[in-house]
Amino acid sequence: MTARSSPAAGESKPVPAGLLAQFQSAVVSTPASRDIVAGTAAGIVSVLACHPLDTVRVRLQTAPTGRFSGGIDVLRQTIANEVSTSKGAFMCLRESLPMLSFLVAV
Repeated sequence: MTARSSPAAGESKPVPAGLLAQFQSAVVSTPASRDIVAGTAAGIVSVLACHPLDTVRVRLQTAPTGRFSGGIDVLRQTIANEVSTSKGAFMCLRESLPMLSFLVAV
C-alpha cells in the first residue's frame, strides 16, 4: 500500500459521497431555497459592483460645475480624500446591501 500524499496547490480533496449528499439535502432541499440562495448571491455581487459607480454618478450630478473633470477624477478624489475615513465609494453600503440583496432574491 502506498502512502497518500496531500493534494497539490489548487487541487481539492475528494468529498465523501455520504457527506456531500447530507450537505446538499440540508442546505438546498427545494428548488425555491436554491433560487433564494442564488438570488441573494446575485444581489450581493450586483450591489458590490454597482454601488461605487452609483456613488460616482451621484457626485457628478450634484457637484458644482467645474469641481470634477469626469468620472475618473471623482473616483481619484474620493479615494484620496475619503478612503481613510471608511466612507469613499462604498458609503452607505451597510444600509443598502441587505435590502437590495433581498429584493433581487425575491
